[in-house]
Amino acid sequence: MPTRSFASFRPAPRRIEDPPSPDALFTAFLSSLSVDEGAACAVLYSAAVRHFLSWLGLRGIALETLDDHVAHRFEKHRCRCPGYSAQEPAYKADLAARVRRFIRFLEDQGYIVVADGIDDLGGHLAAYSHQIDALQLVEALSGAYRSEAEHFAIWLRVSRRPWTEVDEGVIEQYAGHDCRCPAFRKRGKLAASGMKRRRRFIRHFIAFLHDRGAIAPVEAKLEVHPDVAAYLGWLKQHRGATDATIRRYRPEVDRLIAMLGAPALWDAAGLRSAFARRSKETPGSVSLLVTIMRSFLRFLIGQGQCRPALLHAIPSVQRYRLSTLPRYVDPATIERIILACPTERPEPPRDCRRP
Repeated sequence: MPTRSFASFRPAPRRIEDPPSPDALFTAFLSSLSVDEGAACAVLYSAAVRHFLSWLGLRGIALETLDDHVAHRFEKHRCRCPGYSAQEPAYKADLAARVRRFIRFLEDQGYIVVADGIDDLGGHLAAYSHQIDALQLVEALSGAYRSEAEHFAIWLRVSRRPWTEVDEGVIEQYAGHDCRCPAFRKRGKLAASGMKRRRRFIRHFIAFLHDRGAIAPVEAKLEVHPDVAAYLGWLKQHRGATDATIRRYRPEVDRLIAMLGAPALWDAAGLRSAFARRSKETPGSVSLLVTIMRSFLRFLIGQGQCRPALLHAIPSVQRYRLSTLPRYVDPATIERIILACPTERPEPPRDCRRP
C-alpha cells in the first residue's frame, strides 16, 4: 500500500535574511504545492496571492506579522486595490483559503514566527493513518477519517491552539467553524462536512491521541451556555416540549450563540446573516430553523435579553400549495390508477398488482 504523506505542521526556525521578491516567493510557493506554473490551479493561486501581496503593500503590512487575523481582514475588505475588482462572497471564500495556504507556506519557510506550543502533529497523523488501515474500512470512510484528522490539525495551527490543550470546547468550536482552512480542495471547494460528522471523526482521532499518551482525556460533557440552559428549561417546563424536541433544538441554539455572541448585542443584520448561512447548510430544514430561531427570540424577549423588534428579522418561509404530494387521494382516483395498470401479462409488475 502506498505511504500517505502529511503536510508539515512544525514551522521552520526564524529566517534572519529578508524574504525574496514577490515573484521568487510565489514561484517557490508553487513548487511547494507541486503545481506547474501553467496549470489552471496555478492561475487561481497566482491571482489570490498577487492580490494579497498588493493589498499588504497598500496597507504597509510586513510579511513577518501575518496571521489569520490579517487573512480575515483581507477576505472582508472592500476591494479598491488598483488592478483588481470587487468579488462575490463565494469567490472571496475560495480566495481566502488560497491566501491562508500561502501564509502556511511562509510559516513553513520561517518567514513568519509562530509562538511556541504549536507542535508537530505529523508523526501522530501518520500513526493514525496506519491504525485506520488496520480497521480495513471501505476506501471512502477511511479517507474521511484521515482527511478530517488532518483538517483538524490544520485548523489548530491556523487558530494558534496548542493541540495538547484540546478539550470539549475546542471540539465544538472546530465542529462549527466557518471553514477557510488552507487544505487541499476538490474543484476549488472543501467538501462540506456537518457538525455531527466533524465531532464523530475528531473524537475518534482525539481518543487515538489519548491512547498514545499525547493528550489528557477529554470529557464528553460540555458546559451549557446560561441563556441556552434557561431556554431549554423553559421549553420543558412551560411549553411541554419532549426530550426529543429539546435535543433537536439545542444544537441550533448553541450554533446561534456561537455565531452571534451575547443576545444583548444582536441586531437584525446579524440574525439575517446567520439565518441565510444556516438555511444554505440545511436547506431541507428551513421551516424548522425558522421555528427554533423565533422560539428562542420570544424567550429572550420575555427575559428582556433583546429587543422585541428583532422577532421580525427572521424571514417567513414561503410554502406553495402544489409543491408537495397531496395529503390524500379520493377513491375514484385510486380506482382509475388501478385500472391503468396493465393486466394482459400473467405476472404484472409488482407495483401494479390489484390488492
